[in-house]
Amino acid sequence: MNASRLGLLLASGLLLAWRACVKPPTSLWQDWIAVLGLYLLWRPLWPEKRGRASADAAVASFLMGVYVAGQFPQAISVFGLYP
Repeated sequence: MNASRLGLLLASGLLLAWRACVKPPTSLWQDWIAVLGLYLLWRPLWPEKRGRASADAAVASFLMGVYVAGQFPQAISVFGLYP
């Protein structure tokens, strides 16, 4: 394992540990930083195969969904469309 992979694993592990300390465990799946940290922890360990691109797309879609779920209500209220 080269130094860049080891650094990425260490940084993402620390990121996950930090988020687990400051967020309730039940809301970690909604926290984009925790999801990104888990992805970055998993990515260097996954071999370069066809399924990796599908997993990357699934994680990106999930992160987009978390973003939209958090921003949509705010955008509705800013534009005055909230009932």
